[in-house]
Amino acid sequence: PDVAAIRAAGQVVKRFVSGFEAGRYSGDDSVTLLTVFTDLERTALAGKTLAAARVAQSNVHTRAGHRSPAEFIAATTGDPVVESKDMVRLGEALSGQPALDQALRDGRLSRTRAKRASAAARINPHREDDLVRWAETDSDAGFSEHIGRTMAEGRSKEDAARHQRRLHENRSCREFVDDDGAFSLRATLTP
Repeated sequence: PDVAAIRAAGQVVKRFVSGFEAGRYSGDDSVTLLTVFTDLERTALAGKTLAAARVAQSNVHTRAGHRSPAEFIAATTGDPVVESKDMVRLGEALSGQPALDQALRDGRLSRTRAKRASAAARINPHREDDLVRWAETDSDAGFSEHIGRTMAEGRSKEDAARHQRRLHENRSCREFVDDDGAFSLRATLTP
């Protein structure tokens, strides 16, 4: 695809959104627009993920004076560094995960589900097609359950023991006051 053509398409979307007055559209048209914008968002995410992996591979960050590709990408996109790292990791993994790669390119997966399915497929590559299907169709709770089982099935006994030790070592409990002033508790425990 031509870089100029994708820029032009992006400008069409920007012009539409800059003059978008949601109240002028019927409920049915609003549903259509919501669907179109979701599709565009997912398509853009796929392109962004693939481009980020290539940016990381090309070492452009060194010329720009950044310590890592993720820092350069974060500075370019305005995303947090941790999100940039996740995006690069996903983009790099997709080269060995053809079903996930195609599902992401087709806009069938959200960023969150693609990332989680990719992580599980790295541990249990034989379940990649199942992971794509579950990511597309299951509820959050059902998908989480499938992810956990798929990862557990893919670990050797030694890997499972290391995983269990890592979970045990990384246990934490943090209390804080959130942005609304409410007392909050964040805990990570072992299974």
